[in-house]
Amino acid sequence: MRFEDSGLKDDMLVESAFNYAQSYTQSLGKEMLLGYKQLIDMDYQDELDMLEEDLEDGIITHEVYDQEKSILEIMRAEDMKEMIPSDLDGEINRLFRNNCVGPALEIQNYSEKSSPALIAAALLSSCVRDPIDCKKIEEAFGSNIAALVAEKLHVEAYPARREENITAISPDAKRIFMAHLANDFREAAGAAKKHRPGEKAFLPSDLVNGAFTDASLLWGNDKKLDGRVVSIFNQAAQTLSSAFRIEVDEKNALELVRTTQKIPTKKKPGKKPGHFGDDGF
Repeated sequence: MRFEDSGLKDDMLVESAFNYAQSYTQSLGKEMLLGYKQLIDMDYQDELDMLEEDLEDGIITHEVYDQEKSILEIMRAEDMKEMIPSDLDGEINRLFRNNCVGPALEIQNYSEKSSPALIAAALLSSCVRDPIDCKKIEEAFGSNIAALVAEKLHVEAYPARREENITAISPDAKRIFMAHLANDFREAAGAAKKHRPGEKAFLPSDLVNGAFTDASLLWGNDKKLDGRVVSIFNQAAQTLSSAFRIEVDEKNALELVRTTQKIPTKKKPGKKPGHFGDDGF
C-alpha cells in the first residue's frame, strides 16, 4: 500500500508514521513463517511420539511404523503448503491495513480530535511489543506519541487488570482503543460479505462481551467515536447474525440488548462457518 492510496491526510508526520509502521509490519514476515512452521512441526512430532510409543509397546510392527511415519511426513509437507500463505506479501499488507491504517482512519474520520500526532500514534500503536520498541518510537517521533503507544502496550500486557488499566489511561489513548474497536468490527463485517453463498459467519459471544466491556469503560470520552462504535458494532452484528446489539439508555449508558435475530445453528454439509476476524488479524 502506498501512502497516497491510504486515505490518510497529507501530512509529513502522518506519512512518517505510516512508513515506520509499514516497515515494522513487513519485518514480521520471517516471524510469521517461523510460527507457521513451528505449529506444523509440533503436530508432526506429537504424532510421531505416539507412533514410537506404539512401536516400543509392541502394538505395531516396524513395517507398520515405517508406513505410518511416511504418511505423517507426507501430511506434514501438505500442511506446509496449505498453512503457509502462498502470498505472504498479501498477508503482511492485510495485517498492516487492519492493525495500523484502519485505526488511524477511524481517528481521522470519526474522532473529535484528529490531530496529525494522534493519527500518527494510532498508526504506531500496533508496532510495539516491549520497552525497546517504545524507545525506538520515542527516538523517531518524540515522547508524547511514544507515551500514547506505551499506554496501549501497558493495558494489553496485563489482561487480568485490563478493566482497571483501561479506565486509567489518558483521553487520547482511550481514543486509540475505541478506534481499534471500531476498525475490528468494520473488518469483521467486511469479511462476512466476502463469504461464498451458503457459508455463515458469526460473532462469538465472548468477543461480543469483551468488546462491549471495553466500549463501556471507554464510553463518554469522545462522543463522535462513541457513536461510531455503536453504529459499526450494530452493523457488524446484523451482518454476522449476532443475537445482540448495543443501545444507549436514558442515562446515556451502554446496554447490550438481545435481539430477535436468530443465530444459524445448522451447518450445510461441506461448508465451514466463518469466524470473527477471518478477513484479517
